[in-house]
Amino acid sequence: MNDLAGPLSRVGLRYVVGFLAAKGYNVDPSTATDPDIQQLAYFLMAGGLAFLSEGWWYLARKHGWGQ
Repeated sequence: MNDLAGPLSRVGLRYVVGFLAAKGYNVDPSTATDPDIQQLAYFLMAGGLAFLSEGWWYLARKHGWGQ
């Protein structure tokens, strides 16, 4: 995942910046290439994936899918 996380976060940031620009917000396009913003996006992506996996584990335990 480490080799794939960087490109995925950069692509995601480009989509977010494009969406905000399309909605009329004054966003600098270089925001998508700012290393600090990219690191924040990487941490948010990792947190979201951790939340998704823990949620899936909770549902599996609740519904007995693990047996």
